[in-house]
Amino acid sequence: MQSLNLLSNVAVRVAPFMVIVLTVLMAGLPHGAQAAWTCTNEAGKKTFQDRPCEGKAPSDKWAPVKSRDLTAAGAQETLRRFDAAVNDRDLVAAGRLLSKDFRSLLVDKRGRYELGRNEYMESLTRVVQASKRYQSERRCSDGRPDALSQTLRLECRNVVRIEQTRRAGSSVETLELVRLALEGDEIKIVEISDLAPQPANAAASAPRN
Repeated sequence: MQSLNLLSNVAVRVAPFMVIVLTVLMAGLPHGAQAAWTCTNEAGKKTFQDRPCEGKAPSDKWAPVKSRDLTAAGAQETLRRFDAAVNDRDLVAAGRLLSKDFRSLLVDKRGRYELGRNEYMESLTRVVQASKRYQSERRCSDGRPDALSQTLRLECRNVVRIEQTRRAGSSVETLELVRLALEGDEIKIVEISDLAPQPANAAASAPRN
């Protein structure tokens, strides 16, 4: 299948959720295009290319949260800034909110899938830049501290909506366990564990802050 061929170096290392989203996105590219990124130049013209779009300088508004203590409010704000940076296609700023020891983890009956920080950001960048519009909406319960690991845990529902150039929009929802920690004086995301994807209509029962 051509859309899978376009994922050559990524699909084998990406958790199933990312593979699903990537495959849907690649199917929307023009027939025969060997491109993984949809880019827009300063004139507003869209192009398809096989290399990342030229990045922009990261915005200070998505800087890590400064704090002396790991609080639920600080953890929620860190995650909000991460999602906002990704939605704004500021992937450099988003990456700065992840711990140097960050991992993305999925465990299901098919096995265990894990990505480190660089692999995760590479995969996320590919998904975002291959879409015409990418919107993540994450709603989380109150944080629960873990004294043993000195982390704070949030249970979230994350709905990702994507629009492509030639196909209707798609939506994928996952249940997540997100752990955050205080590194120096900054709150960072140290783990995002994905559970099985859920139907989009399950969002109605999502936990609220």
